[in-house]
Amino acid sequence: MIKELKMDYKRNEKKFPAMVVLLLYRLGNYIYYKNFPKAIKLILLVPIKIIYKLFEAVLNNEIPFDFKSGGGLRMRHPIGIVINSNCDIGENCTIFHQVTIGSNEHSEFNKAATIGDNVYIGCGAKIIGNIIIGDNAKIGANAVITKNIPDGCTVVGNNIVIDKSKTKVSL
Repeated sequence: MIKELKMDYKRNEKKFPAMVVLLLYRLGNYIYYKNFPKAIKLILLVPIKIIYKLFEAVLNNEIPFDFKSGGGLRMRHPIGIVINSNCDIGENCTIFHQVTIGSNEHSEFNKAATIGDNVYIGCGAKIIGNIIIGDNAKIGANAVITKNIPDGCTVVGNNIVIDKSKTKVSL
């Protein structure tokens, strides 16, 4: 947890709202996944959850403690971000405001995206379903992603992939 927090701190350039959200997320995530007795977990999580919920309300975010994220998560403007609890985000990813990483299923066991390392997700982007976003991918502003994206590709609009290695555009 300390390693991830240091990476988060370095990548967020000491931005107050982002650092508070990430600090509370990391603490909550650590406690959530640690094998503490249930009573201890409850005692530790309640005050964190109260403060976290206040920040969620003010910033209009839904960022659960139980999604998994590598260190260096960067939230440039942490407003209106929604992340599914079954999402898995790699290291050094950047998420802008109004991003949704969700599921296309309506059940308790829904599946959400697996996002690789060094991925850039532009403002307003929507990543929906049990898909894989490859390492070093770039998701443009307001893009809607419903299919797997290979490593190193840029996506704009509605699943329009620009593959830099082959200079090919596919729809």
